[in-house]
This record gives sequence, structure tokens and C-alpha cells, in this order.
Amino acid sequence: MKKLLSILALFLIGASWAGAKVTLPSFISDNMVLQQNSQAAIWGWTDAGKKVTVTTTWTGVKYTATPDENGKWLVMLDTPGAGGPYKIFVADGEERIALQNVLVGEVWFCSGQSNMEMPVKGFGSQPVEGSSEIIMGAKAKTPIRMCTIKRKASLSPIEEAEGSWEEN
Repeated sequence: MKKLLSILALFLIGASWAGAKVTLPSFISDNMVLQQNSQAAIWGWTDAGKKVTVTTTWTGVKYTATPDENGKWLVMLDTPGAGGPYKIFVADGEERIALQNVLVGEVWFCSGQSNMEMPVKGFGSQPVEGSSEIIMGAKAKTPIRMCTIKRKASLSPIEEAEGSWEEN
């Protein structure tokens, strides 16, 4: 009986590895903003040997990538001037992901020491001058999106960080 359970467990583990589907880092998601007039990196993972296609609605161009032996793939998207919302479709022949409500515009990522944890509006006793007016003035024509990445200590570069985009 133990031998049968061991064989069944190995089969189930193998089956879960064999059916890997295309995945993206958590911050390559709905509501994201890509830098305008540039080449934006989109990457993820799938089974080695599969062909990945990435298609954008701003041009309809189909970008292709072949995953490396670890299943990692990368494409560089040519982005237009500011605009949107757009969609980005990522497929590997088995799975298709549709990224919704993607904007193209100015992207500013801030990182560093603990002072970078200050919210845009500032702290209660340390407000950021003019930030409230900018945040309240955001509207459909001039939206603000934010992506907060959770802290993660690492002595070497990491490929995935936990975070998501929010509309303000």
C-alpha cells in the first residue's frame, strides 16, 4: 500500500510540473503603466520549448519569444506616446492572459532607504507640498496609477516581487 501511495504521489508531482502554463510577475498586471516612446520589457515563465506571443492593442504587432531551459522568456514592446487604456495579450499556445486597462505614459519608480516608504500625500506631520491637489486633480484624462512593491531582502537580484497596480 505504501508503495502504491508513493507511486501515486510521484505521478501527481510529475503531472503538476508537466502542465505549467504561462505566468507573469505580479506587477505585470491589469492597470499597469508602461513608459511612453520606449521599449518596455514584458517577461514571464512557461514550459521550455513553447513559443510565447505577446500582442498589444495599440499596434496589433505580435512579438514572439522562446523560453530558455528554465522556462523564462522576455519581449521588448515598442510603446507609443501617452494614451490608453490598452490591452496586452500573452499566450503560449495553451494559456492566454489578457492584461486590461493598461496605460502608456510617464513612469517613475522610486526606491531606496526607509524615507521612500512615505506615501505620496506624506505622513501626518510631514505633508508633501502640493500632492493633495495633484491627487485630487487626477481624472480620466490625466490619471494616476500606483504600484507598491512589498519589501524583500535579497543578496542577489530577484525576478519576482509582490505588488500590484492601483487606480487612483
